Amino acid sequence: MGSEAAGSGKCVECTPDQAQQCSGNTPACDPETHTCVPCTEHSQCPNSACDIFEGSCFPEGEGAVFYVQGSNVDCPAKTGLSEDSPFCKLTNVPLQNVSKATIRLMSGSQPPGGLTIGEGKAVAIVRHKTLVSELNGGAILGPILTVNGGARLYLWDVKLRSGQQSIVKCTSGRFYAHEAWWDGNNLTSLLALDAFECDVFVHRSQITRLGAAMQLTGGNLWIENSFILESGGNNSLAAFNFKGGAKGTITYSTIAHNRVVNGVSTFQCEGVPELVVRNSAVVGIADVVEAECEPGVSFVNGRMEEVPDKAAADVVMTKWFNAPVEDVYTPKKGADTLEGTATWQEGDPRKDFFNMTAIPTDEPSFAGARQPL
Repeated sequence: MGSEAAGSGKCVECTPDQAQQCSGNTPACDPETHTCVPCTEHSQCPNSACDIFEGSCFPEGEGAVFYVQGSNVDCPAKTGLSEDSPFCKLTNVPLQNVSKATIRLMSGSQPPGGLTIGEGKAVAIVRHKTLVSELNGGAILGPILTVNGGARLYLWDVKLRSGQQSIVKCTSGRFYAHEAWWDGNNLTSLLALDAFECDVFVHRSQITRLGAAMQLTGGNLWIENSFILESGGNNSLAAFNFKGGAKGTITYSTIAHNRVVNGVSTFQCEGVPELVVRNSAVVGIADVVEAECEPGVSFVNGRMEEVPDKAAADVVMTKWFNAPVEDVYTPKKGADTLEGTATWQEGDPRKDFFNMTAIPTDEPSFAGARQPL
């Protein structure tokens, strides 16, 4: 049975504050149409997580939802079935027994180790409650997270720090990051993501101070509302490295202060990629795009500036943005800024980096990951 939308007098399928009327393959309520729709955000599945690929919530309850808190105290006695008895390591989660699992990651005194997602599995690692949940790969010989063929891994509101080689490695799978924060601690040997024939989705996230943000061999990349800063330098890799005909779309993102590698600060490739950068703010020292990439890279709306050195880059960033807070740059208003340089189109995000400020859909807006305060 439907309900009545407030003040409308019309019977509707659901309302945002009564989303529990939605379930199954359409567990979320569209706030504009008041109809039940597939989920697209983990917050729409508060008891587990959203399997965005299928549009349905992960299973709930015992045997499907596990708790992990990095620790070395009383580990054998812990069941992982509640926040009072969390597993000590990600590898304690019995993925061999389930096809889908939600891991609620708690802030802990020790790193919880790494995890490999086996073929065909779907796993969501989400922050539990309000404290920062962190995956630290300093003691791991290899990636923190590995996604194998046909598997899906979702990250929500998790910090990823340090490691060796790459923090996330994906081979023929699907990887989704929402509100994730990669911090490489200026380890120039470290990649945020190394993907081979994967579909990669990065939303409202930060990738900072790494040897390279991403290396993509084939596959597809979608980035929106994100910051990619101060990366590049890994074995002569720039911030982004496209190989094997990789395709990508980057929209409403801020890309700046990335390191110069072989005369290129941002986009490097082997062969010609298919990359569209829309409604974004890009500041690069030297060439932003390697010459070999140029035929396959398009900048649409937004602003892109190439400058000779860091001092000149700082001048542009000061002109466009207020002083950063925790690597988040908020745009200034006024002449010769980012104002009016972005144009929303269907499929673009409706809100900015913090998922709070609306992006105008019927008039030009600000390029970059944030809209102004």
